[in-house]
Amino acid sequence: MYDPAGLPPMPSRRTTTPFPAYSYVPNQFPHPRSNPAGHSFGKPEPNVNAEDKTAIRELHDRAVDLFNHGYYWESHEAWEAIWHAFGRTSPTAVLCKGLIKLAAAGVKARQRSWAGVERHAARASELLRVAGDSKCLDPAIRLDVSFTELIQQCSILVSHPDGAVQRRNSNVVRVIPMVL
Repeated sequence: MYDPAGLPPMPSRRTTTPFPAYSYVPNQFPHPRSNPAGHSFGKPEPNVNAEDKTAIRELHDRAVDLFNHGYYWESHEAWEAIWHAFGRTSPTAVLCKGLIKLAAAGVKARQRSWAGVERHAARASELLRVAGDSKCLDPAIRLDVSFTELIQQCSILVSHPDGAVQRRNSNVVRVIPMVL
């Protein structure tokens, strides 16, 4: 049963790295990298090598923490680095691209762009379906949810793109009703 107010409880964290001061939403907060007031201005972008399993696992765990706590743009950035590291077309890269699209749906929800939520959630579902069928995913990329659940939640976002939005303004708002 779909419950628009039904966000899961705040999950425990995988990492101890502090969260940024805000979750970036275009036209609501300073761009994290290009604006001197941005929370990541002057800091290097995430960059990892696919052979460094420890670095991959740490960055992925950071991305999961960011996503689960409402930092959708920031999680997108972390998964994008892993996507590049795995060559953008490997099964693990396809999984990362699906997670990137899911995070993009979160950004669009914060912007109240329901068509954007629907479009990104639909694409995330397609990519996660392909990744879920693969037998070659890198074990450093661990999720605490099944692909079936992820795809089901994407379908809910497609059907109800405005359903789970917390109706408050804040520096960080969880809008996607799932925990990875």
